[in-house]
Parts: sequence; structure tokens; C-alpha cells
Amino acid sequence: MPVTAEPGQLDEGLQDPNGRESPALDRHEDRRRAGVPTVSVLVGPLGSALQKAVRWCDSLGRPLVMLRVEQAGLAAESLVVPWVDRLADGRDLVDAAVAWLARRLDRPAGALGRSLRRMTPYEVDQFFDAAVPLESRTGVERLARRLIELAAQGRRRSAPGLAPELNALLDGKGRPWVRLLAALGELVPQECLPVLLVIPADGDPPRPPMEDLARLLAELAAAQPRAALALIIEPGRFEADFARAPDSRAQALLREGIIKVGESEDDRLLSRTHPAPLTPHPDDEARSAVERFVFDLLESMPETVGLFQLNATLDFAFGPGRAIEVDLLARSLKLVIEIDGYYHFQDPEAYRRDRRKDLELQTRGYLVLRFLAVDVVDRLEQVLDTTLSAVAFCRHRQATR
Repeated sequence: MPVTAEPGQLDEGLQDPNGRESPALDRHEDRRRAGVPTVSVLVGPLGSALQKAVRWCDSLGRPLVMLRVEQAGLAAESLVVPWVDRLADGRDLVDAAVAWLARRLDRPAGALGRSLRRMTPYEVDQFFDAAVPLESRTGVERLARRLIELAAQGRRRSAPGLAPELNALLDGKGRPWVRLLAALGELVPQECLPVLLVIPADGDPPRPPMEDLARLLAELAAAQPRAALALIIEPGRFEADFARAPDSRAQALLREGIIKVGESEDDRLLSRTHPAPLTPHPDDEARSAVERFVFDLLESMPETVGLFQLNATLDFAFGPGRAIEVDLLARSLKLVIEIDGYYHFQDPEAYRRDRRKDLELQTRGYLVLRFLAVDVVDRLEQVLDTTLSAVAFCRHRQATR
């Protein structure tokens, strides 16, 4: 069966004439709002598809959780736990629980929150027994009660470590971990939920099998239609993988969500040698769109979230009276990433200066990674693999000192 898509989804650019970053992704979000299970399947080059996803999340102010999955037999836990950790890291779930309870009881959230804060854990328990005697299908009431009880005890639990406790609370409410996504999707408004983006790793044979991913993503979408789930797949692999598997409801769900990613003008600028970097937004800390793109991707990955600073300054000089500045810095790990545009190699003195800068950093114990700007799109998988390997090395180096 050939790849099909909804009208207007093929070769969609990153932005339409009305200023929306991605009309097709917006339509998918409307479907989720209406309770229709939806998985957005971005079919196209990895760099272009990631750029689309990052820009769409930025335009909505939504956090992005990017997971690169490698193993067959993928478990729901491996997708849901990073999603919960990012949700709890970016939002006060106690406040979310109070707001949910206020909506349920049709009471002002501020007054209800003040009343709950004056209660002991026992009084919170008694209040819930009286005010919310019945449980819904998802068991969201259990989560709200537990979060408010923790606050009453003076303990506001946050990521990491919250997901297992909340999942255990939902015993009897469905399959483990899938039930947690369903319940949290009821507790937190849709516009505040992180976007979960899955990227299957390359391999021969492909891993994990597309049918396994399809089945799991379809199960998650059905359990909580409000959750924004997305998959990036290289052209050709989607059909090649599904050709080996019998038709299924999961396949059909993913086919309905296909967005074929075409090459936009920004993609062409990013993916070709060019004498100057792209100019970011005037208020952006990044000096180029490529730096911002890499930083946003690292912020979206559980292994590197909160680790890197953009255009950071170190406490030693490089050159006459100037503190050394690097593109991306993981200060705690003494790891530096530099993004080199084409212009770095057009000017021999700039090339020499970069080498002297690397030596200065290395003599002070920093590991330095240099990537070509063009490879951020054309060879993004390699860039991410190298970065994650370097992070693991630096963490091991730090732990063994």
C-alpha cells in the first residue's frame, strides 16, 4: 500500500503563509482536542523532520521529549517515564492537581488551594473521600489525592523518581505505564503536556521493528488521545517495515497521521555549505539557527536535558583580555561543543584560531567536540551519537576521579 496523507500534508513547509509553523501538526492537535487518537508520523530526512518538530513545539511553548529507541520488544515504561519526568520537571503537579480538583468541584482554584494548604494529610484524605467519592476510568483522582497529600506533608515530589510511585497508585486501572500516561493526561491540560517524539534507530535488520513501535504508540494514543505523540521515519523505511507485517489497526492509525516532510528554504540553507550562518531571532542567545537547533535537541533528550548552556563564557582568557566563549557548554562535565560553519574553513586565520582555542580548552581539562553545521542536518544521527557517547565518557570520567 503506498504512503498516503491528508490533503495539504504532502511536502508541507515549516511555515504557511498565515504564519503557523506547521498546519498539519496543528490539525493533528485539533484532533487530539476532540478526543481522536492521533500519532503524527513525520516521513522525511531526520534533520528536516526534527527541525519541523522543534519549531512547532517552540511555537506552542510546549516541551519536547525526544527518544531514540534501539531495542526490539520496546516497553511502555521506556517511553512514559521520560515523558513524566519532563512533565514534572517543567510544571508543578501539585498546582495541577489543585486546578483539576477545582474544575471537578466547580470551585475557585485559589480559594480551594488555600483551604487545602491548611489541612493535615488526614484531613486531605477525609476531604477527598467526601468530595470525590467515585473514581473515573483513568483513576486520575488517586494521583490528585496523592500529590495534594504530599504537599500537606511538606513534601513536593518531583522528577526523577515520581513516575514509579504514581504508576503503582494506579494498580487495577489498566496496563502499567500506559495507565499513567492516561491519568496524567486527564490531570494536566492538553496545552501543557510534553510532546513525545520517537526516532527509531537505524540497523540491519531495522530495529526496533516498525510494527512494535506502531502497536505501542497506538496503545498510548488510544489510552490518552490528548497526548501529543509523534514518530520520525526516514523515507522508504515506513513501507519497507510494514510490508513484512500483516495489516493491523495500529498500522492504520499511523497511516492516518503521515506528514511527508519536504525540503523548505530553511532546510536548504542549513544543509548546504554557505558563507555565513543563518541569523536567529534578535532576542535569541544563539548566534546561528544551527546552534539553537542543536541546543533545543539536547534540551529535548532525557540524557542531556538541562546539561548544556548556549554561548557560555568560561573563567579564563583566550586572546587579549577576552574570556573564552564556546557555542555549547556542559559545565559540570567539562564538555564543549563547537558548531563550525563553512566560513570557518574559508579564512586560514580563523581555522588556526579555532585550533589554538581547542588546545587552550584541552589543557584545562575540557573535552571538545567540533561539528560541521552542514552535518547537523545531513548526518544528524552521527552528531547525536557522538554527543551522547561524549556525555557518557565525561560522566564516567567524573565518577572515577
